Formats: sequence, structure tokens, C-alpha cells
Amino acid sequence: MSRRWRAQFYLWGTIAAAVAVWVVLLPRIAQFSSVQDRVRKYREAGIETGAVFYSDHPAMRDIERRVDGVVNGRDPAFWELPSGR
Repeated sequence: MSRRWRAQFYLWGTIAAAVAVWVVLLPRIAQFSSVQDRVRKYREAGIETGAVFYSDHPAMRDIERRVDGVVNGRDPAFWELPSGR
């Protein structure tokens, strides 16, 4: 098999696998009672289930504050040189 055919085979195989996950696997997972319960819980709380990301995690505010401190130079561990040679 030539390099070109092998590359096309891998490309189409990857596309087929992604389609299979999207069309077969994800709908089956959506039928699990635990997933249904979580979707119901979010909808009752007024949360759009299609827009849930890691930023919704309760610890995310603290993490964002710490990262913001590092990025903006308020964390001495990253921006100050040790004194006392």
C-alpha cells in the first residue's frame, strides 16, 4: 500500500470512528439513568446542559484567582528573585 493510500485510509478511519462515537456511543450514554438524573438536576436549576464546562466546577473561582495573580505579577514565587547572595 502506498503512502498516499495509507494516509487516506487512516484519515477515513478516524472520521468513521468519530462518526460512530457521535452517532452510536454518545446517544447510548445519554440513556444512562445517572446522566438523565444530572441533566434533570441542571435543568431544574436553570443551567443550560449544553453549556457546562470545567469553569462550572466549584473550585474554579479559586483557581482563576490564583492564575490571575501569577499572570499579573502578584505572585512572588514567579516574579521576584531571591535576595541574599
